[in-house]
Amino acid sequence: MNESILERIQSNAKALKIDLYTAELASYADEKELTPEALEAICGVFE
Repeated sequence: MNESILERIQSNAKALKIDLYTAELASYADEKELTPEALEAICGVFE
């Protein structure tokens, strides 16, 4: 399976019972100009 980083973050958040949606995260990432490295760090937190 080839999940995007946003899908991985959403999946990990869901496992923690946190409502976090890909569209919201994408909007936030765009607004804050998050780098791919920053998104990987966020993913690591939820893992």
